[in-house]
Amino acid sequence: MLREEKHWYKDMQIFTLPQLSIDLAGNNLASPNEETLLLIAGGREPAHQWLKTVASKRKICCADKGADYCRALSTPPTIWVGDGDSCAIETAHWLKESCPHQYPLPRAKDFTDSQFLLDIIAQNFAPTSNILITGVWGGRFDHLYSLIFTLAKFSQTHPYLCCADDKECLYFLPPKCKLTLNFHKPPLALSLLPISTICRGVTTSGTFWNLTASELKRDFPYAISNILAEKNQPCTVEHQSGLLAVYCSWQS
Repeated sequence: MLREEKHWYKDMQIFTLPQLSIDLAGNNLASPNEETLLLIAGGREPAHQWLKTVASKRKICCADKGADYCRALSTPPTIWVGDGDSCAIETAHWLKESCPHQYPLPRAKDFTDSQFLLDIIAQNFAPTSNILITGVWGGRFDHLYSLIFTLAKFSQTHPYLCCADDKECLYFLPPKCKLTLNFHKPPLALSLLPISTICRGVTTSGTFWNLTASELKRDFPYAISNILAEKNQPCTVEHQSGLLAVYCSWQS
C-alpha cells in the first residue's frame, strides 16, 4: 500500500516577533485578514523596546493595567476595558482624553477584565484577525490559569492568536496543521503542552528530542524543556487531533 503523502496548503508567515517568526500551514485554514491587533493584559510588563516593536502598525486594545504599558509607549489604545483596580490614577486620566472606546466595569463581576476584552474582540473583529496578546505572564497562578484556558477556547474560533512577550511565547496549534518556528534568538526551552485531554499524532522536527506520531496526555505532560537540534535551524510541530500549545522560553 502506498504511503499517503501529506500536502500542506497556505504556508503563511502569521507572526514576526523580535525573537522568532511563526509560519502556519494546513488544509482547512482560512487566510488571515489584514486586521492586526495587539491585546495587552495586566500581567508582566514586556520589555519596552520589544513592546514598541510589536505595537507598530497594530491596533491596540488593553485590559485594565495594560493601559499603563500603553502610556509608557505614549500610544493610546483604541479599546480599553477594566474596573480600574490596577492601573495608575494618572493612566485613568490619560485614557479619558486619548482612548476612543472605553468600557468601565464594576469590580464585583463574574468574569475577568481580559475575558470581557476577548468578548469585545469577538463581537467587533473577524475570526481571521491576526491577534497578538501580551501582558499574559507573571503575577498570580490563578490569573494565569484563567487566562490561558480562556485563550485556548478563544483560539478554537480565532486560529491566528499568539501569546508572547520578550521572555515567553505560546501558540495554540489547531489539529491537522503544521507550525514552523524560525528563531532569530534560540530559545532556552521548547515545550509541547496538551490543552485537550489527549493530543494524537504529534510529530516534530528540528528539536533535540523529536516525536513521531506520538500521543501526549494532559495529565502526564512530559514533552517539556526540549531544545533545538541546531541553533540556526527551524523546527516544526504538527498533530492530528486535540489542541496543543507550543511554548518557548528565553528565560533561565
